[in-house]
Amino acid sequence: MRQLDRALVNTINARNVAVAERIDAVYLSSAPTPSEKILDFDSVLAVADELVGREAVFAEIETFRAGHDRGYFDVVAEAGLGKTALAAAITRRHDAVCFFASANRGLRRADQFLTHASAALVVKYQIEHDRLPENVGSDATFFTKVLREAATRLAPGGALWIVVDALDEAEPPADEANPLLLPDELPKSVYFVVTRRPGPALSTAPNTPVEQYTIHRDGADQDASIDAYLRRQSQPSSRVRQVLAAAKPPVPVEEFVARLKAASERNFMYLSYVIEDVANRKPDDPPFDLNTLPKGLSGYYERFWSRLQEVKAEGWAEWNGLYRPVIERLGVAFEPVPADWLGRQIGRTTEEVSERALERWQRLLGREQRNGIDLWRLVHRTFADFLATKVDLGAAHLAVGNSYTVGLRGDWANWDRYGLEHTISHYAEAARRSKPSERRPIVANLVSLVTDTEFQKTSLDRLADPTQVERDLELALRTASEDEQNPTVFLLAEVALPLVTFRRQERQPRPIFDLAQRGELAAAERRLDLFAPDLDEDWHDALLLTIAWLGAAKKPPEARRLFDRVDVNSSGSPTLSLLVAHVAAVLHQTAPPLVPLDPPAPPPVAEAIVARLSGSTYDTSLLGEFGSELLYRRGNAQGDDTFYLAHQDGQPLVALAHVDPPHGEPLLRRYVDIHAGYGYRQYRNGSLWALLDAVLRHPQPDWVRTWLPILGEAVLAPIRGEFQEALELAALGQRALLADTDALAALDGRADAALEATEGLRTGEKGGQGDVWGTHKRRLAALAETLVRVPNRHLQAFELIGRALEIQFGFAGFTAPAALRLAESVHITTPGDALTINRALDAALTSAHNINDPTFCARTTARVNAIRESWWRSLPVGLPDLPAAAERLRKDSATSEFAARHHIGENFAGRDPERTVPMPEHVLGAATLPQLASAYERPVSDFRRLNPGLPEDQPLPPGTPVNVPDPGFAPLMATFLAAQALVAPSLSETERAGVVRTLVPVVSRDVTALDTILARLLHSSPAPDLEALKRLHQLAALSSAETLDFESPPSGELSALPA
Repeated sequence: MRQLDRALVNTINARNVAVAERIDAVYLSSAPTPSEKILDFDSVLAVADELVGREAVFAEIETFRAGHDRGYFDVVAEAGLGKTALAAAITRRHDAVCFFASANRGLRRADQFLTHASAALVVKYQIEHDRLPENVGSDATFFTKVLREAATRLAPGGALWIVVDALDEAEPPADEANPLLLPDELPKSVYFVVTRRPGPALSTAPNTPVEQYTIHRDGADQDASIDAYLRRQSQPSSRVRQVLAAAKPPVPVEEFVARLKAASERNFMYLSYVIEDVANRKPDDPPFDLNTLPKGLSGYYERFWSRLQEVKAEGWAEWNGLYRPVIERLGVAFEPVPADWLGRQIGRTTEEVSERALERWQRLLGREQRNGIDLWRLVHRTFADFLATKVDLGAAHLAVGNSYTVGLRGDWANWDRYGLEHTISHYAEAARRSKPSERRPIVANLVSLVTDTEFQKTSLDRLADPTQVERDLELALRTASEDEQNPTVFLLAEVALPLVTFRRQERQPRPIFDLAQRGELAAAERRLDLFAPDLDEDWHDALLLTIAWLGAAKKPPEARRLFDRVDVNSSGSPTLSLLVAHVAAVLHQTAPPLVPLDPPAPPPVAEAIVARLSGSTYDTSLLGEFGSELLYRRGNAQGDDTFYLAHQDGQPLVALAHVDPPHGEPLLRRYVDIHAGYGYRQYRNGSLWALLDAVLRHPQPDWVRTWLPILGEAVLAPIRGEFQEALELAALGQRALLADTDALAALDGRADAALEATEGLRTGEKGGQGDVWGTHKRRLAALAETLVRVPNRHLQAFELIGRALEIQFGFAGFTAPAALRLAESVHITTPGDALTINRALDAALTSAHNINDPTFCARTTARVNAIRESWWRSLPVGLPDLPAAAERLRKDSATSEFAARHHIGENFAGRDPERTVPMPEHVLGAATLPQLASAYERPVSDFRRLNPGLPEDQPLPPGTPVNVPDPGFAPLMATFLAAQALVAPSLSETERAGVVRTLVPVVSRDVTALDTILARLLHSSPAPDLEALKRLHQLAALSSAETLDFESPPSGELSALPA
């Protein structure tokens, strides 16, 4: 059905292969040790030598520690009041792990803090990690783990201190998280001291107290500390005292202290500048005069700027060609830079830049050495803020970006590390600071660079950090989504689709086991790290043992190293113990374990077992001895205390594979493949854990070794059900609107094929078939949204919607969100058709109720409740301001406005007892916030935050609505708002496109929602460029083709798989 441009296919395939090879190469390289990941803050800590006073702060810290067994001591002060010197002194006094955030040093990201702090804790407390996980900076999981481990190694009565300075300079956190992802709950004996400017307070759990200590500019402590500082700087032996004595007339110390205190406005940064100016006065300078002191820090900067501009006397060309561009580059640099970098930027020699500019301005510049090279930066953020009022920093960002893309485009060997790391960020800042009318070419350059295969390859080769490429793509997507010139969909698709592909390439499970079999065990382990957030500890240990077993023949020492890291005693899982015994037998060359295996299932019974798991038709009389449903019981160990169909199915299937491989192995493989499609990881992983136990009982160790990677790929497989055809169909529709007859014919053909493919799925009239992943519903809905805009195709669109509504069966976890999408499509094709919309919403709720896994069922039900009750019911009287709602969702999707909703006493009335297991009492009976947190497996602190008016530990009355924290709800909200924008009569075409465009970053990690949003953006802003539409169609079709293996079942049609 798809007519793809072969040249474009070959180009993109070649790009994908090349990038995938570079990703593999990254993990094959040696991993840095923890000590190599520790940042050097010695130069910053040196400012502690200048601190005097502040005894009140130190006393309060000691009081805080005495009164609490853990917590945050939060120091708040305006700029220039001495926070950094205080943080340095606290670090020294408590021998703390420290992190000094700094925009000028490029230390702003959460991953930088998490990596540095984790490494510092591992080294300081001698925690057994020879390397850090690859995903150490992606979230706080590993940092929290080593923090707890370090706390257990403290001496009795000891304390672990971490100091974070300038938290306000960190990148804004996502949603409600703390900056730098600081944990909201701390282990006992762990204390954080945080300094920051005034702003949002830290979020912590109830058992982790926060004490805020505010330093006031006019406070007695600030006054006393400044007084002590000035007297120390002007003591008899000091250079300052000599200058005061040489003044005409001499300046008394008391007058110097009083006048300087007044002029400084009690700002330590001002004082440090003036004191150094006084101390560095030359013999031929005019006598020191207190009357010439500038007023306040801004006055000091104004005087510096005036003096800086005096160089215009040397010639306008010098000002424009040397002085101004140097200070501008320093103002925008994302990290300290050497003089030769500045010279290359402006076309001057290193010596000229250093001697004529940097040395003359060093009072306001910071200088540090790295590998024997002087690096320069603005000394303080306040000066950077001041510069923004004097020079065009947006133009400077653009100039830096152009210096690489214009001057060195294609000459990748001459790109330095700075350019590879920061050019994308410079373009993003240039776009952000530009006028809307000037933004498009900047964004176009940004997208062109970030999607350039050679740029990605060079970045991976030189930086050895795939997350850098991913961050760049994400930043480019956010930046393009802020471009207000229509149509933006072309630029957005150019970066969004490669981002989707890159994530798929980076998180492929198969390379883990391929690397292990080649003997590259360290590389295999590093790739496994990428999946750690989705694995419980037992499965992670099992996959480590699998890697060890696969690589034992080629790298026995490395295999033993991995084997020794698994502590089977801490797990208590019999399945893990059995796997340990298998691997031990290989490593120690002993007899493999012999464990009993149930008799094989006869082939017809085995076929019925597989058919039942898939939901297909089967002869129920064949399974009379087998239970019909999973038995759900909560327990501690993964899988071993929770019973699934795989517990009873697994051994008969494995036994059949042993005695009759030609028949049994394909059935077992299909059984595994079905699991890979489960929509809820916890359920999938638990069921596969039960199957792992059966596989380990096979009497032939070589067979077990062969099947372990098959199970591993299934447990690590991406959640299936991604749908990525809407943008492709929208592009076809736009081409048809431009009288492209080929596109119209293709679109008609796709619609006819969709109707034909679903003819047998209407109301389940052909048993055993269904819309397994919700794909048919989504395809029909996307076609309808497109065809309703094409002349003379309205009736076809209505037929497609009708057919989608008739499809009743599928995996409940997939059909629920597909039905929500269908309700949106109904509203787009026939606005205000409340009856049909409610029919789709009823189907979504019924599907949600029939998800077998209790937690996934509750979560999906809460999503449907919220979107139905809070948003769809608003339609008769009109939704709130759509542009404002979209902007709020973009800025913070974790507020109560965008929370899912639970009703106390929810009984999941639509649940079919013939097809599902009973909901457990811990879900049905949840009536307090802690109980709900347990039922939904979400932090209770998030429930408290979203429900400030509800009591925490008291049972709530039946029917009480409770906001449920749910990161997965935001994409559903985004597609809902986009659908409303398409048909809102109060919005202009530009406003519609603006609403949809605003929502792109919200869905950037959800492939299906991203596809929907991009399609609706194209619908909202028609494009007159036929050739651009053809390219967009090709790109979308190629990206969609990547998901084809995940859109349909492993073989044949299935239905009703427990989600």
